[in-house]
Amino acid sequence: MIKTFKQAYDYLKTHTDYERMAKYHYSQKTFNLKRMESLLDKLGRPQQGLRFIHIAGTKGKGSTAIITARILSASGYKTGLFTSPHLINITERIQIDGASIPNSIFARLMNDIRIASRNIKGLTFFELITAMAFLYFRDNRVDFAVIEVGLGGRLDSTNVITPLASIITRLDFDHMDKLGNTISRIAREKAGIIKPGVPVITIKQQYQDAMRVIRDSAIKNKSPLYVVQNKTNRPYPAPLILGQHQNENIGLALEVIKLLNLQGYINVESPKIKSALKGLRLPGRIEIISHRPGIIIDSAHNPVAMEAVRDTVVKLDHRKLILVIGISMDKDIPKMLDIIMPISDTVIFTSTKHPRLLAPIDFTPYLKESYLERPIFLDPDYRRAMRLAKHLANKNDLILVTGSFYLAGEVLKSMGCSI
Repeated sequence: MIKTFKQAYDYLKTHTDYERMAKYHYSQKTFNLKRMESLLDKLGRPQQGLRFIHIAGTKGKGSTAIITARILSASGYKTGLFTSPHLINITERIQIDGASIPNSIFARLMNDIRIASRNIKGLTFFELITAMAFLYFRDNRVDFAVIEVGLGGRLDSTNVITPLASIITRLDFDHMDKLGNTISRIAREKAGIIKPGVPVITIKQQYQDAMRVIRDSAIKNKSPLYVVQNKTNRPYPAPLILGQHQNENIGLALEVIKLLNLQGYINVESPKIKSALKGLRLPGRIEIISHRPGIIIDSAHNPVAMEAVRDTVVKLDHRKLILVIGISMDKDIPKMLDIIMPISDTVIFTSTKHPRLLAPIDFTPYLKESYLERPIFLDPDYRRAMRLAKHLANKNDLILVTGSFYLAGEVLKSMGCSI
């Protein structure tokens, strides 16, 4: 019997965790929705009766989920939020109105899941934590539950719900060994969350093939399609959210609120939206956590996200940029380095104990001759890497930590930051 949080987390970690694996087979066998549905049946189908917002995409799905949830919460609606991966604590993946699931309830629900799953083979880490989110949201009778897809969409364990709206954020190239090596294939996986008759909200995708796949899927499912035009200005100030790229995520969240208003599910007016965005922070997303020297913690883990970081950082006032970077071995490392290295004055390659992160010494084959014009350090200990960065920086410099959620989370934790 599971009685404590430690026991619950230890039990969870005995299940296959694809987040910690660089290579695995992506198919209906490894990502089996029938297995997930069997578990939910044993748990009393907690997802039924909940009002969901379902969000997929390559870039911005986590930010869009957080922004949407915070607006709903600030407007008086009890709102569940399920995101992944976590930065500091597993419990931050499951929140209601900004508060993480308590350790005691995490343990109790995991014990319920343990009992229900006895005769179901092959359940994964992510399937169990998804089921827990549904249980927690049902037990607390949330008004809405905002759900971020883990990987892809079509075969993701969250794709057992019928939402009020399906959201698809920016699509680009990532997880190509699993989702496909063309934008059309990637888009088909993401568009797999579209359900018959359920409205779809997306941005004006930069790739025509991605837009075509989304439109075709919406037509096939007889789902109304809303396309948010990319805007250069924000309709409401959000001073703690850095980056022009976040405008489209804010735009998607606002379109969700507009749709729910029109459908009669909510009554949210501008003052509530303005209040929600004014103090909203997005942990680990170009987040300034210190000044003089400035320290930015970011979780960009693919080229399109790294471009957003670069375009934001170059506009910030600083003398030199000290880059502390760690990247998962299954990512497009050459392209990510091509984007961020040219703006960096000093580079420190580092890592954590996470098994997917590349060892610093293994970055050496990717170092072009032009990169060697700046000081480069290799240190496998992110704590030492941060101490070195602070030692090298003066008060007018900027330290940028980026490349991975796993690195961002460990650095945030080591610096005593909360989510």
